[in-house]
Amino acid sequence: MGETILLIAVLLLALYGCVELIRGVVTRWLAPQSGEAGIWVIPVSGHRSDIEYVVRSAAVECRWTEKRKVRRIWLLDMGLDRETRQLAEKLCEETDRVGLCRPAELNLACRENLH
Repeated sequence: MGETILLIAVLLLALYGCVELIRGVVTRWLAPQSGEAGIWVIPVSGHRSDIEYVVRSAAVECRWTEKRKVRRIWLLDMGLDRETRQLAEKLCEETDRVGLCRPAELNLACRENLH
């Protein structure tokens, strides 16, 4: 019985190692060749009941692609309602590398964060 449990544990760890190896190869393969940092812009508008999911998943995606040097993720406010914007602002303060700005502010915000 103990041997079976140990065998299952070793197989699960080997599977995890294979998944991490594949993830490392894929992120290296998709990395930009120039080595410069980039940004992601996610346009959002109207009432978004899933705004927390959008912000948190963007932050997780940024962490996963650390080797691709995504420096900042911007939520572009294309007409969010007041409640959703307040929630998005609060979430962006709590979440690393995710910010919220309007289209007119995007150019200035990007320049400040890339230099």
